Amino acid sequence: MKKIISFLFIVIFLFTLTACGEQKVTEVTDENVAELFRPSLEAWQLFAGSAFYDIEKDENGDPVVYTYSDDTFAGESYKIITDITPEEIYAKKLEYCNTGTDEERAKSSFLSCFYEKDGELYVKGAFSGMASIYDLNSIELYNTEDDKYYILVDSYSNGIDSGYSSSNIFVTTLKENSILFIEDVLFTGDGVIEKDESEINEPDKRDYLGMFDKFSRSESAFEE
Repeated sequence: MKKIISFLFIVIFLFTLTACGEQKVTEVTDENVAELFRPSLEAWQLFAGSAFYDIEKDENGDPVVYTYSDDTFAGESYKIITDITPEEIYAKKLEYCNTGTDEERAKSSFLSCFYEKDGELYVKGAFSGMASIYDLNSIELYNTEDDKYYILVDSYSNGIDSGYSSSNIFVTTLKENSILFIEDVLFTGDGVIEKDESEINEPDKRDYLGMFDKFSRSESAFEE
């Protein structure tokens, strides 16, 4: 009898522990917004869905660069070492953010970033130094209205050395799986906030996220 009671106690304990681990987030607050929004921002910001895969690197930890050419362009590329397809990468990206009104065109453009050779998957490197850089440590809950969460993030344009540019508002909704889904990004009008220098983080307090970071560093909100 004691063995049965002990067994039942263990089962109940494990069930309770599992249930607590799967507890869903039902509200976005000042305290949890940064943790919830970082994966969404990476999914939206990082080039060619690179938040969801790793690329081949050499013994120094630097990306291994390959070359490719097709009917219209030639350039650098990188081997994807994660077991994943371009369609799966795109599907994962769609879990976190809206890609635009013309979904068919958006998907076609996204998939054109990849190619296969000798059974290996590569991503083309169409890089530019003009992309915005976001400070992950500046994420804040700006407003809540009609089940939408308006999240403010500081941006730095044309490279880090150019300094603070502005702060953008991301319009999000909280999905049942606790993902903050990016519906829209406001780049004009009331969607752009100009902060005073005293309101932004000091340089050593910032955590920069650039569009092409996955091709130069390993940190990611999606890594274990």
